Amino acid sequence: MRTQIVNALKRRNRAVQNAVQAYNTAAAKLKPPKPSIEWSQISQYEFIQDFTLLRDSNPELTTKPWADPVVRVTMKQHLRVQRAREELVRLNIELRRVHMHIDDEVRLLRVKLAEARQSQSAAFAYSLEEYSLKRC
Repeated sequence: MRTQIVNALKRRNRAVQNAVQAYNTAAAKLKPPKPSIEWSQISQYEFIQDFTLLRDSNPELTTKPWADPVVRVTMKQHLRVQRAREELVRLNIELRRVHMHIDDEVRLLRVKLAEARQSQSAAFAYSLEEYSLKRC
């Protein structure tokens, strides 16, 4: 799996480098020429909004509501709240599962401890009792 991830990253890395070269070639041919970009700049970008070069591609885009930084921040916060609500639902399910697992383990330890006491195995019963006290 790690090999596949590394190979996928290498392919995407090459694709982005090729796109940077194509951009620089096209930017140099424009009148007036647009500034070129370096791979070191691109590799530090985290999100598509960091690519300021896209702003000059269509002047109409800057008038869209989502082009406003305040709107983008609000949208991000809204999406984070949605993901948090989804996470709460998932965690409530997981909490029930873990609680049930603990209850099952307590029941199992009690049964095994009773069996150990009946089998006259005092050392094992003592060890199991110590273990169950630590677990429960």
